[in-house]
Amino acid sequence: TGKQRCEGFQEWMKTNAPDIKLLEPQYAGEVGLAANTSKALITANSDINGIYGSNEATAIGALQGVNESGKKLTLVGFDSGKAQIDAIKAGTEAGAITQAPVKMGYETVIAGIKAANGMELPPTIDSGYSWFDKDNMTDPAIAQSLYECPHRSCRVSWDSPGRNLSWPIPASRIRRLRDIGIVQVQQPQLK
Repeated sequence: TGKQRCEGFQEWMKTNAPDIKLLEPQYAGEVGLAANTSKALITANSDINGIYGSNEATAIGALQGVNESGKKLTLVGFDSGKAQIDAIKAGTEAGAITQAPVKMGYETVIAGIKAANGMELPPTIDSGYSWFDKDNMTDPAIAQSLYECPHRSCRVSWDSPGRNLSWPIPASRIRRLRDIGIVQVQQPQLK
């Protein structure tokens, strides 16, 4: 998917920012290789002013390479692990696109249950994505999609016999499961 993200980035840039010169994409799916690749790009292109890392490893590697080179430029990443979150907070990475892992899991369960019950599935299921930067990363709508949630409200925890469960399921999703007949919701009995 990193290559597809790169291709989508290039297509968007050619259509929407044709005056910006794009270098040939460099594929480096490992942090150390991405760091070396970004340093080589910076050395070979002294006028470079931005790098896009299309997955967690390349974004972190590019960040490392940029830091080691001493060059000041704009870095944008994809995914939202701790290293990118920290870099965005520190201002060394402008921001990143994050997927919606909770929604991805939720939509996968819904699709699996529907498929198992012979129900029709759409050809594409959009699990969502968000741009995040230091100004919006604590917004609950964004924070729930960060791999390391920056505040406590992202998680709902409860205890069950023998295990402590932690799962963020908004009430709207539970209603949706109920509405399509996958779960039954019982009202709690008050004593």
